[in-house]
Amino acid sequence: MLYTDGITEARAVRPVRADDEGRPHGAPVTLFGEARLRAVLAETAATRATPATGAATDHGRADLLARGIDEAVQVFAAGGLRDDVTLLVLHVPEGQGQPT
Repeated sequence: MLYTDGITEARAVRPVRADDEGRPHGAPVTLFGEARLRAVLAETAATRATPATGAATDHGRADLLARGIDEAVQVFAAGGLRDDVTLLVLHVPEGQGQPT
């Protein structure tokens, strides 16, 4: 996964929490931040797994992960993104993509 700072520096319309890792010291805004991005990744992976096996029900489809991140950033910023946002998520099925 590759992303630009438009993801992690997306701004909330209102401050979210004073102790949030995404809040720059002394700044009046709250940023999405890397901690939230990691949380979205973990949550997306958990919700895509079946309870019995823990295996990904979508077989790791990159588009679902990208949509989950995009939705989280859009909701956080209330649709008011101020920077360019670029996100690239690749999925290489197991056993493929090995150098030959």
